[in-house]
Amino acid sequence: MTTTTVTPDQLRTLWTGPAVGRIDRGPDLPPVTQDDLATLASGVNTDHDGLPLPDQWEVLADHLNGAKAGSTDGSWRQEEALEEVEKATRAARQAARSLDREAQHQHAAIRTAVACGVPVSRAAQAAGLTAARVYQIRDGRR
Repeated sequence: MTTTTVTPDQLRTLWTGPAVGRIDRGPDLPPVTQDDLATLASGVNTDHDGLPLPDQWEVLADHLNGAKAGSTDGSWRQEEALEEVEKATRAARQAARSLDREAQHQHAAIRTAVACGVPVSRAAQAAGLTAARVYQIRDGRR
């Protein structure tokens, strides 16, 4: 991949230059336009007129130059999204294991209650289940 490094000075010039201005980044990446720069600038600290603060031009240049792996083509968002999928999957699996343990505890409590003479209808009401489901739990079905 052949790319051209974008400098903070180029970004400042693009910001204040003609509306048709752009910064070419080589044959493998799209050019940076004023619209692109305005969109990127919405994610940094700006003054009351919306102009990036002096130290933020470097942040914008770093972003465009891929200081975050692949950020120039959006792949860093894909990586972050995949990391979030993995994190959510771990949490979901942990929750499923916890839910399974709690369901086993609930089933044991229902079997104990019914064995102690609690009417199935009362056990069902207490558990928020149907009487048919309580019978299934009591009998070890499903």
